[in-house]
Amino acid sequence: MPKFPDGVERGFGMIIEAVIVAAIFSAFIESGLIPRWVFVAFNIVSIVGLVFLIDKSRYWSFGYLAGYVIGIVFSLSTLMSTEFLGYFDVLLYLSVAFGAVYLRFKIHI
Repeated sequence: MPKFPDGVERGFGMIIEAVIVAAIFSAFIESGLIPRWVFVAFNIVSIVGLVFLIDKSRYWSFGYLAGYVIGIVFSLSTLMSTEFLGYFDVLLYLSVAFGAVYLRFKIHI
């Protein structure tokens, strides 16, 4: 079963991946290679994926979940000083972390 370090890696990696994808999409949009609606559609699909992630968090161990939340919080606090993450991104990822914790405790209490 995955442990705390695996959760930290997933939480941190998820934020880093989002920043990289946003940077690539921004470069493609600015150069005119793809229209802006493609980026918006990709964001909508990503948000739906995060909702499914919350549902799957019921199978995570408490150690993995704690690592995931710490990875999210650490990476968000680090990347807030950059221009890549806005307030909506922070709210979205913190909501996912809170939703995963809430679902896990609701199942076990």
